[in-house]
Amino acid sequence: MPATFALLGCTHPHSRGHLNTLRISPEVDRVWLWDPDRAAAEALSEHAGGKLAGVADELPAALRDEVEFALVCRRNDENPETVVAAARAGKHVMSEKPMATTADRLRPVLEEVRQAGVALGVCYPWRCHPAAQDLRRLVARGLLGALMAVEARMVTSQVRFRNPEHWLFSPEKGGGGVLHWLGCHFLDLLRYVLQDEVTHVSALTGVLGGCSIQVEDSAAVSMRWASGALGTYAAGYQLPRSPTGYYGAAYDTYLAARGREGTFAWQPTRADEVVRVESAHPEWASAPEREFRYTLETSEAYGGSYGLELIQRFIADARAGRPQIAGGEDALRVLEWLEAVYRSAETGEVARVIREL
Repeated sequence: MPATFALLGCTHPHSRGHLNTLRISPEVDRVWLWDPDRAAAEALSEHAGGKLAGVADELPAALRDEVEFALVCRRNDENPETVVAAARAGKHVMSEKPMATTADRLRPVLEEVRQAGVALGVCYPWRCHPAAQDLRRLVARGLLGALMAVEARMVTSQVRFRNPEHWLFSPEKGGGGVLHWLGCHFLDLLRYVLQDEVTHVSALTGVLGGCSIQVEDSAAVSMRWASGALGTYAAGYQLPRSPTGYYGAAYDTYLAARGREGTFAWQPTRADEVVRVESAHPEWASAPEREFRYTLETSEAYGGSYGLELIQRFIADARAGRPQIAGGEDALRVLEWLEAVYRSAETGEVARVIREL
């Protein structure tokens, strides 16, 4: 059955990307656009193609009966109230990450969604990347053994390429800096692949790029995972050569994990990606070192071809009543991690991420 969506929020850096996803998804038949700024919604509607159902500047008009799904894409401080409104209207919700500025702001939202009885997905599309799927299976089969070390890097274009006046660099509106906007993706991805949680962090953050902003443009985080593994995460708006804006920005990324039985290393965000895995596990005795190569299809969807898969899985799982591949509790875990990082950076002490596992 074709799906009708309401895209709620038309001024977010990812609004057009999400509209592209809905426009090219064969499961989506019609799309309503809503924003309090009608001119912004009208401007975005020029990119909707034949699936455009209408434009609204009043939220009830966009959450009409024919709409089954809402894709919420608003400023981080405004996002929670819009998710709640869509859930109360009985719509299954896919939310832009990180969903809110703080964990405390998100918790009552998750309760509202539970009471409404609708599905809640969060836009962490890296979980649908074929490399992530393969690595998750390898970890589950024990090919890495007990984890000892985890390493991550998310470095991208400097703030000067990204408009220092943007709300993303306001702690009140955005919540945080590079970790809040981009670091959240790889922390969530590692949680998914390793099936593990960070329990403690020790962090340093700074504003080093020469732009006057109120949130971090650089961060170095040490982590202890529930498994006992130790990890590091370097993130920053640091690359000196890049296109301007939020599409086609330069990236330097890396993910690795090392266990008693094996290791993997992956540099994401490349069109042709290679994951290198080594294992001493008996299953791999004939070929202990292997490479997995991925050539991703070009796609206009937010997050590329695996972003398109995310929205397709969201629709199917919501209708079937199955858990989402990335849900509200995942967004909460990431926000708890972010807040622990900022506490540690402010106090100079190790911070606990969550009370109980």
